[in-house]
Amino acid sequence: MARPIVWSDPAIEDLEAAVDFIAKDSDVYARSLAQLTVDAAQSLRDIPNRGHRLTNPKLSRYRELIIGSYRLVYLVQKNRILIVAVLNRHRAMRRVLKARR
Repeated sequence: MARPIVWSDPAIEDLEAAVDFIAKDSDVYARSLAQLTVDAAQSLRDIPNRGHRLTNPKLSRYRELIIGSYRLVYLVQKNRILIVAVLNRHRAMRRVLKARR
């Protein structure tokens, strides 16, 4: 059963910030990141568990897909897929997710 994809406001802001940052060097790569991220999120409708669980035991309810240098972090919920964050792979995940609870 396909579940709707819901983007949190912080996740939308994350993606916009990443696209703006990359666009300073390349509009092409910025648009590519945006499209790849949206496509990856949409793919979760039918295959919600395709991403792997975060390895930190305190964050194990979250899953992620790697998109280039970024992570699409999400929660599989009963009636939806919630996109929680789009983060640079080197950013401290625990601190960011803790602040978004």
